[in-house]
Amino acid sequence: MTTGAPRRPARARTTVLLLTGTVLLTAAPPAAAGPEDDLHRVYCLADDRRAEVVTAAVRLGTVTAVPGEAEQVRTGPGSGGELTVQQWAERRPDDFRRVCRTVMAANGDAPDKGGDAAGGLATGLLLAAVAAAFTVLGSAVERGATYRRQRAEALTAAVHAYSYAAETYLAGWQTGASTLHEEVGRCRAELATALRGLRDTGSRRRHALALAEHLPLPEPLATSVRAGARGYSPLGVDQLRAEATRQRTLLSDAVAGTEALNASFMVWHTRRALRGAARAGAVGVRAARRLRGRSEGGGDGR
Repeated sequence: MTTGAPRRPARARTTVLLLTGTVLLTAAPPAAAGPEDDLHRVYCLADDRRAEVVTAAVRLGTVTAVPGEAEQVRTGPGSGGELTVQQWAERRPDDFRRVCRTVMAANGDAPDKGGDAAGGLATGLLLAAVAAAFTVLGSAVERGATYRRQRAEALTAAVHAYSYAAETYLAGWQTGASTLHEEVGRCRAELATALRGLRDTGSRRRHALALAEHLPLPEPLATSVRAGARGYSPLGVDQLRAEATRQRTLLSDAVAGTEALNASFMVWHTRRALRGAARAGAVGVRAARRLRGRSEGGGDGR
């Protein structure tokens, strides 16, 4: 026969297990409050809203008022059992949540259905990021507009000064008057510098550099030509007029090309597309004419 400690009855073991489970459940920490509960606590436990929460709870029949205490509630009948709003929120969280939602809705501060603090934070951050992006974009657009305006003003002033100096020089040169090239050279150099300093890229940049390199009147115009062994002979009136006309045509093209640089992005590329289409059409017309000529020539040979 085996000896040892006496065995506990089954009912006693069950009682021990139930007591142990009750102790563990009682000692376990409460579940962490969710974001919505945190929002309710921050909103409805604020010092300036506790009396409003008490009034709402009394009207909803959740608690009874404590005479003379605007920020206390009574959860049971008779005297005693008075609780502060903070204590009531901790001991009756479901009642507190219901009342707080009602107060928030009445004040127009209720969160969106299904939303939470994390969602509100994410939305706020998204809106802040969008606002920052628009601010940066607006600043970039403003800087671009300021640069384009300043560029247009500088180019316009430079090309006008160069055009006036060149016209004055050509008028004097054509009539044989004593004219100096220094003013034309100075204005030409300033315009070329402005053209080379443009920050544009692509075709607009290439166009500006080509203009700067080929502005007319880089040197004084000759007033005489070599006449063999006899040395030099002065240019005739017709020669002076023809050369002045040629220089004015070059000058007009340079002025127009510089002013075209002030066009907007859409206008600039539209003009380039139209010029390209015109060139392609001209090439096609010339090719068709050559083919027609060959065909007619071949027919005559037969």
